[in-house]
Amino acid sequence: QYDSSIVIYDSIISTGYESEELYFNLGNCYYLKGNIPKSILYFEKSLKINPFNLETKENLDLANKRITKIEKLPQLFTTTYWNKMLAFLTLKSWSFLMLLFVWILSITIYLFYSNRKKVIFKLIVIFTLFNVFLLTALNSKIKSNNKTYGILQENTFIYKQANYNNNIGEINQGNKALILTKEKEWSYVSFENGLKGWVQNDKIAIF
Repeated sequence: QYDSSIVIYDSIISTGYESEELYFNLGNCYYLKGNIPKSILYFEKSLKINPFNLETKENLDLANKRITKIEKLPQLFTTTYWNKMLAFLTLKSWSFLMLLFVWILSITIYLFYSNRKKVIFKLIVIFTLFNVFLLTALNSKIKSNNKTYGILQENTFIYKQANYNNNIGEINQGNKALILTKEKEWSYVSFENGLKGWVQNDKIAIF
């Protein structure tokens, strides 16, 4: 009874409630009904709440195999490694680590003023470098979390301008887009293959 389940889940969402389980169940309902773009949307919503849920990731992978995915631009191994490292912890965890090592650095500096030993000075240098690393990671994580994405709900033409002229390509339903600018009826988006352009807002569901 997928249709009635969807109605019930939507009524819960309309009250302002959300949870990873709710979005996960909605994703499963739409997947089993054959509405793959909607299923991808709700699996992504579920992972946004809990990015470490393996079952949701597996279901999202299954759904993505049911669409014509665009090819990603190749990335430097350093960029890939950095992004994987950022995804390993939540924003809250990165923030906690940052605060922890700021306190450790502060204590180390205090100890150095009390007892000027070379080994303590070396620790200050090490913890300072580590804090710079954590600050960079935290800043990158914040920027990543502030990005807005959407899922194309149908095969969609991309335009050079916010009108129906200058069609520069077509992207298949279910693909993810990064929202760069959002206006009343149009959004300027970027896709994983490097294509950028304008798409109608009613063609894309934001998560």
